[in-house]
Amino acid sequence: MSFGLFIIPIVIFLVLIFKNTRKILLSFKGFLYSFLGMIFAFSPRILFEVKHQFIQTKTLFNFFIKPKLHNPKPFIDVFNDRIIMFWSYFKSLFVNYNVWISAIILIGVMFIFFKFRKKLSNYPYLLMLILLASLLFLASLVYKDNFWSNYYEVIQYIFLFITLFAYYLISQRYKQISAIILLIYCFISLFIFSKELLNKEKLLRDFKAINQAVIYLYSQTKNKDFCLKIYTAPVIPYTYDYLTSYYSKIKNINRPVTDYLDNKCWFIIESDQYSFRVKEWIKENLPENGNKLTSHRINKDILIELWKK
Repeated sequence: MSFGLFIIPIVIFLVLIFKNTRKILLSFKGFLYSFLGMIFAFSPRILFEVKHQFIQTKTLFNFFIKPKLHNPKPFIDVFNDRIIMFWSYFKSLFVNYNVWISAIILIGVMFIFFKFRKKLSNYPYLLMLILLASLLFLASLVYKDNFWSNYYEVIQYIFLFITLFAYYLISQRYKQISAIILLIYCFISLFIFSKELLNKEKLLRDFKAINQAVIYLYSQTKNKDFCLKIYTAPVIPYTYDYLTSYYSKIKNINRPVTDYLDNKCWFIIESDQYSFRVKEWIKENLPENGNKLTSHRINKDILIELWKK
């Protein structure tokens, strides 16, 4: 949703400034198809909002009407943060240092190629991608609070297509060199991917701790219904949800609920590099005049507590 708030108006703007796309959009058929496509894409969200009394729509309006900044920053700090964030988006596409350095050189060669032989305007799709990435960067500067990288979670695809377009243009002129580049990249990717798969300990370390937390809860509740509230740094506790769903099917155990049972509720609280988020969550969720009945630490990052109202 956060990415949508940024990308939708920018895409509409770009469609309007390019002559061919503007001509299509402003025609009756083009507008109708675009509108129906938008409704189709948003239909799950619309149905969700109707079912839940427009909960996220209200949250969105409140955000604009009464904006609440947790950690406002001066413009120069915001600018530096976004530069680092966009650089990390680009780097995340590649398996190691050598490959992304090669990609930068490739893109650099492409722009030199344009300068001396062709105009960027001859490739409107590439130009639109570059403008889209640039405008998304400028739009992110408007938000002076903490800007989580997952706000632009799929922006990597834009950088990916720019890089692929660069590779395509170079390959049109230097086919043998481009084939060698592709083979080397595939070999490096497969080698590193296979190395990661063999390193099971690294892959399973975090999952094991979360699994231990869920098993501990079931051992304490004796397979009875219980209330559970979870704080994780990604906000939505996907892994815990998957595990409780798994155990409910395999061992016929009821999944936990979020409402207090017998005035008691279990809390899983994970560590977060932004400590103010944890403090706010605890303030909003732990009972104000409650009693802590049990406290158990799985590791330095996962704390489990039982509270009674």
